[in-house]
Amino acid sequence: MTGDGTGDIVQIRITLQEIEPPIWRRVQVPADLPLRRLHDVIQAVIGWLDYHLYRFEVGAKRYGPPELVGDNDFGPPTYSDRNTRLAQLIGRGVEQFIYTYDFGDDWRHDIVIERTLPAAPDVD
Repeated sequence: MTGDGTGDIVQIRITLQEIEPPIWRRVQVPADLPLRRLHDVIQAVIGWLDYHLYRFEVGAKRYGPPELVGDNDFGPPTYSDRNTRLAQLIGRGVEQFIYTYDFGDDWRHDIVIERTLPAAPDVD
């Protein structure tokens, strides 16, 4: 990443697990995108309707919406996804993580950070 990563673009591949043929999307998003906004991107590109809870699993840590934040009896605590940004994960050496949508149906997605690019100044 260049500098502090705030002006970079991250290319990620989102693949729905355990589906044949594979269902996947490749998107480019700002490196300073919070995980909460990445959830919105995934909802849009996969075609989900945002009716259910979700969670990101990054190594041993979980991130999600306020309904899940805090300690619980079902495993490690879930931290808020509002302030954790892709650039922070990349800075920690994260190359892939998991996004789970709808805990009843358990739709799991592999999120792979493919590359980081400098942002083009004339592109929104």
